[in-house]
Amino acid sequence: AGRLSSLRRSSNSKGRMEYSKTTQSNMPDKPMRIQTLDPHGKATSSLIWMHGLGDTSDGFADLFEQYVQPKVPGLRVILPNAPIRQVTVNNGMKMPAWYDIKNLGDRVISNDEDGVSESADLIVKLLDKEIESLPSTRVMIGGFSQGGAMALFTGLRYNKPLGAIISCSGYALNLETSPENATVPIFLGHGQQDQMVPASFAATSYQRLPKTAQIDRAMGNYGHEMNLEAIAHLLKFLQKTLSNKQSKL
Repeated sequence: AGRLSSLRRSSNSKGRMEYSKTTQSNMPDKPMRIQTLDPHGKATSSLIWMHGLGDTSDGFADLFEQYVQPKVPGLRVILPNAPIRQVTVNNGMKMPAWYDIKNLGDRVISNDEDGVSESADLIVKLLDKEIESLPSTRVMIGGFSQGGAMALFTGLRYNKPLGAIISCSGYALNLETSPENATVPIFLGHGQQDQMVPASFAATSYQRLPKTAQIDRAMGNYGHEMNLEAIAHLLKFLQKTLSNKQSKL
């Protein structure tokens, strides 16, 4: 469990977490890199998963290959990498980030609307591509920490009904909900010992979600990480949700 936790925290090797300060240009440096984990057989569902700030898709590839895909047959996992951009609490340090966070006090309302919108546009293209080969209700979107915030932001606004939206150790940004996803299944997983994105953020996020959505919440005795308990909660949700949305392929 310790190895899993260390791989899935949204921090750098020196323990600096998610947030930094910048006064320079904040445009991303390079196009998004994408890692795809195909199932052994035919893909019957897919999950687009965004990592947390300062992490990469490599931090989640093993998790999905070893612990999720073997128990969710037919699941294709798409792992995009956030652009490299300056983030605000580490003195303008460049790192993978879906958007800038200019202060620690208010992550519920984003203060980098341009960055959020740019990343949402990239993620929507991935959703559109998956829907070329699968029904939209078999396509899910999720993420960890900042990636979870992007999943909620992008998924709820999407113009086709999705299979599910997942946020692990995340939080809600400025949410708008399309009619197509007013009743979408949503999973919020969070650690009670999380000191980076406190559990109170999960409660606030829950209050800001559409009341018509099918919301599952799971709290565990862990920190800002995807340990075995958090993975078990995620698996239970995926299995239940996909069993309720039988594919007509």
